[in-house]
Amino acid sequence: MSDPTPDALQRLLDHREIQDLAIRYCRAIDRHDWAAMHALYHGDATDDHGSLFQGPARAYIDWLPSIAHKMHATFHQVSNHLIAWRGDRAEGEVYVVACHLKTGADGQEEQVITGGRYLDRYTRRDGVWKFQSRKAVMDWNEVQPSLRRWPLTGAHGPQDPAWDFFEFLGK
Repeated sequence: MSDPTPDALQRLLDHREIQDLAIRYCRAIDRHDWAAMHALYHGDATDDHGSLFQGPARAYIDWLPSIAHKMHATFHQVSNHLIAWRGDRAEGEVYVVACHLKTGADGQEEQVITGGRYLDRYTRRDGVWKFQSRKAVMDWNEVQPSLRRWPLTGAHGPQDPAWDFFEFLGK
């Protein structure tokens, strides 16, 4: 087997960096780490979460705490990340399953599970890939009473065990 070309190596590095954006997005939103979330988007980026929010990504992130505080726990998981490039621009479609534990209108805990996709545009500026625009597409959802049997051990922000546990992975 011959050595890969520099372009092929760069493409692999770019692919991994873009996939990492989606993973870090999940972690930031689930931990309510709004500073980490801001770092994933370019300053002029946009976000479209349908009827929930459409507009500048900075405003989206600033809006998130107004709904996130209602969730006892969230869990976003991404997969099937397809990416295409043209120079310092790329597009991606990434599948997501998002689980939310919250108090329902009747006062009982309920699980909201959503399956969908993120349609992303990325740009590389100063050698760093970030979101330029993100559109959330909901393909299905399910709301049901929570069947939780054990106490929650994860938390949002500094109360989460990961906050103080990691030395180099970060908060």
